[in-house]
Amino acid sequence: MTCIAALALQLLSKTTDAHAAIFSREWWITVFLVGLAIHLLASYLKPHLDQIGGWFSRAWTNRNEARAKARQERVDTLKRSRRAKANATTEELRARLSGLQWMAFSTVFLVVFVTSPSPHHRWDNIAILIITIFVLVSGANAFSKGNDIHIDMLEAEEQQREAQKNRIEAEMEETLSQLGLPDDNGDPKGPSDSTSLRGRVG
Repeated sequence: MTCIAALALQLLSKTTDAHAAIFSREWWITVFLVGLAIHLLASYLKPHLDQIGGWFSRAWTNRNEARAKARQERVDTLKRSRRAKANATTEELRARLSGLQWMAFSTVFLVVFVTSPSPHHRWDNIAILIITIFVLVSGANAFSKGNDIHIDMLEAEEQQREAQKNRIEAEMEETLSQLGLPDDNGDPKGPSDSTSLRGRVG
């Protein structure tokens, strides 16, 4: 009991000393100086941080615009050339097969990593784990490349169908205008009134 009472008195004394140190004049002066330094540093760094953020934002926007432009150029090439479409199909198949091959390799390395004795071959396990991660990333990149090619081909087909639809609608409107027949809204196309007809007969 005497030891417990002495330990309690010691803890109480330390708590009192810490409380007195926290609320001392030196503590408040230190807090004030640190807060002032942080405020001045933030005021100095804010313009530079805003400039760096603006640079990154512009770089990201330019990168996205360049990627969109390059993708549209690939889509236009696929729309114009059947040979380009055949090459894209072959490249997509090659990318997907490469992804499957990388995934098979990663499975083998993962099995080796799981079944290997960790305590005796620690560095070997680390090397196998690094190789497994690399192979997995390579397989994911190959699948992603194949998916991008497939999406570009679908976009080319969609744009071709849309262009063909617009061309057919324009031809139909021109034909209706030449024949003087009403369109889908019931509005007459061309000189279809009686005066125009009499003029043509005359």
